[in-house]
Amino acid sequence: MILLGRERFLKCIMTAFLASSTNNTPPPTTTKLEPSSNIAATSETSFPSKKEGSSSLSSAVKNNNGETTAATTTVIDYSSNPTIFGQILRQEILYYPYIETDTLLSFRDRTPRAPLHALVITKQYIPSVRSLQPSSSPYDTVEVVSSMKEMALDIIKSQQPTAYQKQDYILAFHIPPFNSVDHIHLHVLAPASEMNFIHRHGKYATGTFWCTGVDDVLKRLKKGQSAV
Repeated sequence: MILLGRERFLKCIMTAFLASSTNNTPPPTTTKLEPSSNIAATSETSFPSKKEGSSSLSSAVKNNNGETTAATTTVIDYSSNPTIFGQILRQEILYYPYIETDTLLSFRDRTPRAPLHALVITKQYIPSVRSLQPSSSPYDTVEVVSSMKEMALDIIKSQQPTAYQKQDYILAFHIPPFNSVDHIHLHVLAPASEMNFIHRHGKYATGTFWCTGVDDVLKRLKKGQSAV
């Protein structure tokens, strides 16, 4: 009974804390920040102009002779994304970019909790880490999370090389209902040693019922289990 009461009390505290402090909503403006010289962004940080709010990704296919014979196109429809991250993907509001690929986008958290606090999101709309179910997902869940981790490490290596070398960082997903935005996003925080105590050991403490580490998610997915 004591443990149950303690867990309920802790859950109430974390619920109130997250509700009051996790707000990644950028200011309402249509101007997008350009990356400064110390930002590890690709040379092209803007998305293809699509009035319908989508992005087309093309890939060439080679035959046995090494010749390009065809191309396949995957369309990501940003217009159906109801979250604040959908607005970012549609370039409707301001954000501060780090790295962009065909499938991922990373940018600075609006309320940073560490000297480096980035978010890595998928361009494809995936509601949360709980949505990563190996048996039913229409995408390779291990590839999704692995690519998010790889981008996160690239950002840390560029922006906080000492923290990267010392592995002084946190890569974490919040578990619903403790996530702030219903679009999967990986928190990238470094150096972890410079974080506020309550953020490092509370809000972003992995291995809890509200937060899980990227390596734990990968381990479960590789075993054919759900992400959380």
